[in-house]
Amino acid sequence: MASTSNSAPRAAGSTFATGITDLPAAAQRSQVLSTVCAHQLERFLTGARAQPPATVPDPTYASRFIPNPNLADWMRLDQFLMSWLFNSISEAMLGHVARCAFSSKLWNVLIQLFSNQSRARVLQLRGMLQSTKKGSTPVDEYILKMRCLADALYAASHAISDDELILYILEGLGSEYDSAIVALTTKHAITLFEVQFLLQTQEMRIEQQHSIAALDLQNLTANYAFALKKASSSSTPSNNTNHGRGSSNGARGRGGRSNPNNRGGNRPICQVFGRAGHISLKCFHRFDLSYQGEPSNNTPKPVPDDSQALLASASIVADPHWYLDSGASHHVISDGSKLNDKVDYIGKGKLTVGNGTSLPILAIGSCTLHSFRSLILKKVLYVPGIHKNLISISQFTLDNNVHVDFHDSLCFVLDKVMRRVLL
Repeated sequence: MASTSNSAPRAAGSTFATGITDLPAAAQRSQVLSTVCAHQLERFLTGARAQPPATVPDPTYASRFIPNPNLADWMRLDQFLMSWLFNSISEAMLGHVARCAFSSKLWNVLIQLFSNQSRARVLQLRGMLQSTKKGSTPVDEYILKMRCLADALYAASHAISDDELILYILEGLGSEYDSAIVALTTKHAITLFEVQFLLQTQEMRIEQQHSIAALDLQNLTANYAFALKKASSSSTPSNNTNHGRGSSNGARGRGGRSNPNNRGGNRPICQVFGRAGHISLKCFHRFDLSYQGEPSNNTPKPVPDDSQALLASASIVADPHWYLDSGASHHVISDGSKLNDKVDYIGKGKLTVGNGTSLPILAIGSCTLHSFRSLILKKVLYVPGIHKNLISISQFTLDNNVHVDFHDSLCFVLDKVMRRVLL
């Protein structure tokens, strides 16, 4: 008795800084029992040390009863424990235990409150496990949130296994974690800590990819080679004969054959600047959207033919073929499902096409062209609003160590070293 009597004063100041009912149910019970057991008072809570009788037989006279001397000590310790528990309970819970006369009764009420989780609560917790998605939440926070939900189910006597929790965690991941999910699901046995480590590694890789994709792409440009019908000039007649694409400058900047008696007839006219002497491909005003051009009688007015009308039609099906574009700064594709290693584009840049329209960029990835050897298209922009899949010639030749050989009606992709035709 002496040891328990001395325990009371030491425990008197051991109330919790946070009310025990503010903690999860499993933590509530553990926190109370750990402190009570440290002072050897747990038998009062469990009822193992029951209240002694008020009187006991008088050892001197067997037929006479006297007050039990142990009752006072028992009451003192039990009431001390009651006071300690009252001070540790939040005010919202005091109404549930106000009528409890002994610590064992108060503890039984608290146990019921701790464990009284309805079926609706269990279904809610399971629903939260199924519906919680990682989204933009860091991996550590996401897994911690899922573990808290699993702990809540454990406190409600509906514990789930680690394998089931791992399944819920993987179900809440986005498509950018597909490779990690495949690696995890192919293993026979895996712990929750291994899952967290692998997902953290994948998260760092994704952040590195996003940092590349978030580069300033405000100046991205792509060039449409619109086919223009040949316009005749009313000021000076010309006998130019052009076998290119319907204009004197040709599709590749070459002039056609001209009448030697016609002065200046073989000089190309820039469709942007409006003057003779250079082609639009080399014009320094080419991507200046604020430049309106200069009026000139010699400037041919573009008349859109059928191909231009198809490009302007939003309802037309996207062309699955690739087109070489000497003015494109990046490769562009209209079908994002054909991209490899696709990463969502989170920057503010847009793709500016030759007619001045700005198109949104949704993602960045890579593609492969299959030939005698694989030809890689790196940093391909996924732009749903584009109607032609464009290959940036400069980027393509640099990444694959090839060059493009143009002819009158066709072109070839050649290996620089072997001079072998690849496409």
